[in-house]
Amino acid sequence: MAARPAHLPDYNQPPLNEVALGIQFSEIKGLGAIHAGLFWQTIRDRFPKWSEQPPLPVTFEVFGGAQPRAVAPMVEMFTTAPMNRFWFIEQNEIELIQLQRDRFHHNWRNIGESGRGGKYPHYEAIRQSFGDGFTKLTQFLAAQELPPIEPNQCEVTYVNHFDAPEEAGFARAMTRLFGHWYKLGPELGANLEQGSIDLKFELQLPNTTAPVGRLHVSVNPAFRRDGRPIIVMQLLARGRPLTPDVNGCLGFMDFAREAIVLRFTQLTSDEMHKQWGRFQ
Repeated sequence: MAARPAHLPDYNQPPLNEVALGIQFSEIKGLGAIHAGLFWQTIRDRFPKWSEQPPLPVTFEVFGGAQPRAVAPMVEMFTTAPMNRFWFIEQNEIELIQLQRDRFHHNWRNIGESGRGGKYPHYEAIRQSFGDGFTKLTQFLAAQELPPIEPNQCEVTYVNHFDAPEEAGFARAMTRLFGHWYKLGPELGANLEQGSIDLKFELQLPNTTAPVGRLHVSVNPAFRRDGRPIIVMQLLARGRPLTPDVNGCLGFMDFAREAIVLRFTQLTSDEMHKQWGRFQ
């Protein structure tokens, strides 16, 4: 397992609720639900539960004045039936694999409310699990004589949950979370009830000028299942593989993870860093 980069900020109690690593690839012709079931048998010891979900749309980051786009559905003749997205889930439901005809994802979730959540294992452990699962998938596709994976986009997502005490309200919680740049003057801040944030940053490799991806940061008020108010901050970095293979995907993910952690630390306040136990 790779070591955590020494220059990255770190926290004893990060507010993470979910981390996901994913690859989007050219649609694998011939891959169907029966293959998903057969693949499940190869990982069932670790992921004994399953569920079926609607497929995620094909999404690319594009530049040069265009906006990131999801590819619209096309009318075409299918040689195989449309395939949904399958979740293969650990017994404790903390980690899961997602598979559809053009995507593979690995998620870690902090299922704290049910008592199953534990300390965040850090990106390096999730990356290792992602790599293990992806290797099994490529081996399975070869054994089934299906086309190999041709990745075209990679993504890393961090989802953070912050409590917003009802007596303080969303606006005051947002100011505390992002205080050094989100503070509003008395006139603008008066009676502000809540707010949302939507930021986008181009991602560039060192000593380059052309973007290889984009970091999306969104902050929105929400509620937990028990009705408690929270603020949800999602940081999603997506872009093309550094090289057209799995190593190029992992290279982009490592780069994206660093961008996410650094930007998260830049955006959030010193007060909250102390609360989360920042030690680096």
